[in-house]
Amino acid sequence: MKHAERIFIFLILSLFLPACGLNQIDESLHSNAEGVWEGPSFGYYSEDDCYAVALDYPEGYDWRADPDRGHVKCHMVMFADGIPVLRIPVGDDSYVSSDPTCHFVVQGHLYTSYTDGESTVVKKDGHILYVWSCSESVDDMMLVGGSLHILSSSCGKDGFVYRVDGEKVVERQGGYSFRHLDVHDGHAVFYFCQNQGVSEGSRTSYYKVVDGKVHKLDLAVDGKVADIRMLGKDVVLSIADDGNSVPVLTTGLRKDVLRVNQSCNVVSAAFVSYERPCVWARYAHTDSDAMTDVIWTGRSGWKMYMRGCTYVSVHMDKTGYCAAINPHDGRNGSIFSGNKVYNMPSGYYVFARECMTRKKDVLHVGLTASDGGYPVVWREGGSDTLRVNGPVISLQ
Repeated sequence: MKHAERIFIFLILSLFLPACGLNQIDESLHSNAEGVWEGPSFGYYSEDDCYAVALDYPEGYDWRADPDRGHVKCHMVMFADGIPVLRIPVGDDSYVSSDPTCHFVVQGHLYTSYTDGESTVVKKDGHILYVWSCSESVDDMMLVGGSLHILSSSCGKDGFVYRVDGEKVVERQGGYSFRHLDVHDGHAVFYFCQNQGVSEGSRTSYYKVVDGKVHKLDLAVDGKVADIRMLGKDVVLSIADDGNSVPVLTTGLRKDVLRVNQSCNVVSAAFVSYERPCVWARYAHTDSDAMTDVIWTGRSGWKMYMRGCTYVSVHMDKTGYCAAINPHDGRNGSIFSGNKVYNMPSGYYVFARECMTRKKDVLHVGLTASDGGYPVVWREGGSDTLRVNGPVISLQ
């Protein structure tokens, strides 16, 4: 749905409602017995719309101090181009978690996962979709061919489960997945590893799963495998263990090594989940306590925006590198879009790592107010205010 059409519908609605917050709208229109509010343009999905998800705590509640330790009842609100389209209750009684990692926006619908340590509940737009009689942490989900694919980690122990439309397809104990799903030529793909044996001669084997069928990989890599993705081909990210640890990308027989500075050692590295190989690597400086983040796309394609600074969010697409650095050392944060740099508005920061996306060639960043005030979705040339008492927890 076009942004102008959403605004028109919302303005027509506002003629019949007082100038109020979402709480009053919730009591006035499209609410049901489960406390789910659907806006007048809910269900009109467009891949050009920027979907923002934010938490809305009760008026007067200090969510930054969070005295109720994440268990206070609140609401999760989904916006499309700044217009509220869905609001669902959050809390233990609603089986919805306020943890930013426990929700996914998939084709304009809001999916959430919740576990109480004994069972797992997956909801769609605030309504129960699946319930499992075991405790799992949902790592990723996506729609492929009309079916919902879900990849989960076992809570409190090694292992993972892969489900399609709620049905268990692959399960492994004593191993782990790389926690993301890819789609390639209409096929759902993910990777996992598993230890073979428990003695000194044990080794780790790696596997690819395509539409539920497991294939063993013959990887010619050195060091620890940090991540594997399907990016046209199997692309393996490993951390070399040669006394000067560096990330290594392996595609078939080709290897690319990232070498930034001999006085740095890699702390972590993983793929950013976009269309081409893009690695978000973090280095520790051996001559200081500083950490530096680097974005790397293989060969000599790498970008370090500021030495001694780490990124809170990274985005990579056909237009190039994007990253955000939160306020530090008394300075405002920075937003980088290719070769452009913007000052983050004073009094704002990025709350969660999935708060950056690009729509219609325009970078969008979800910004949360440091002290009071509403969060905003910043974009090059403007911003949308989200009238909630809480943080922005994702953009899609």
